[in-house]
Amino acid sequence: MPPLPSPFREHLLPTEPDAIDGTTVDALRAFCEESPEIEVAYVCAAERTREGEEPEPVLRLSVKLAAPVDGSEAGRAERFEQEFPLFERFARARPDLARRLGFSVLADRAVPAFERNGVTVYRRAVG
Repeated sequence: MPPLPSPFREHLLPTEPDAIDGTTVDALRAFCEESPEIEVAYVCAAERTREGEEPEPVLRLSVKLAAPVDGSEAGRAERFEQEFPLFERFARARPDLARRLGFSVLADRAVPAFERNGVTVYRRAVG
């Protein structure tokens, strides 16, 4: 089994709409449209820092689910149950994007930071 990647920290950066190309946006929108649990999807630039290494710029795909997501340590198991099947579907449907962007489900308390710094690539229509 390959070694696990080293832990890292990410600092969100303001993201310009042209940071992500139209073909990628279209692919992300198609995936989100087929995933009824996704309410909003953001792509956000970040600076990733691993211990002892220089920061590296990355783009991250993060989604807000329609159901509330508890960001507390106590809600971790429930969050994993919500996140893993969705991540698995994304990785199978779009392995290229899963490798390039990664994937995360946002706890409700994290959404405002992504609204401020990220580019909204999908928002489910209401009604």
